[in-house]
Amino acid sequence: MPFDIGRNDEQGTWIDYPGGEHERYCIRPLTPDKSRHFAKLTTRKVRDRSGQEIEKTDDERHRELLYDYLLEAWEGVTANGQPVPCNLENKLKLAGMSGKRANWIVDMAVDLANDEAQRQTQEQETFRSLGETAARRTMADV
Repeated sequence: MPFDIGRNDEQGTWIDYPGGEHERYCIRPLTPDKSRHFAKLTTRKVRDRSGQEIEKTDDERHRELLYDYLLEAWEGVTANGQPVPCNLENKLKLAGMSGKRANWIVDMAVDLANDEAQRQTQEQETFRSLGETAARRTMADV
């Protein structure tokens, strides 16, 4: 698969929240690599009472990293009629107060990553097909 140096995997996509009045979220794709990165940052090895080494995850830190990354920006999020700034504190409040919204954000981030993977596969198949067509033409010219 060709590497596109100009592509930015961390650029968000604006998505309207279903059922929300004029709420839009700029959501970054959650790729497997990014998910592993967050797990690595929030997991450490410790010894249990029996002395065996186990992995312990800081779930709260993982949640902070996840939502801070996924939500690049938002529009139409208000409290008491006033716009709510898109900062870490408010991202975590939004995720904690609305499980439905938090799940939707993660689902959209995974869908964005899957869409990108599918697009790359289609590009690779098109590239391969063009190469085969060019090879057949070259053989026909001989």
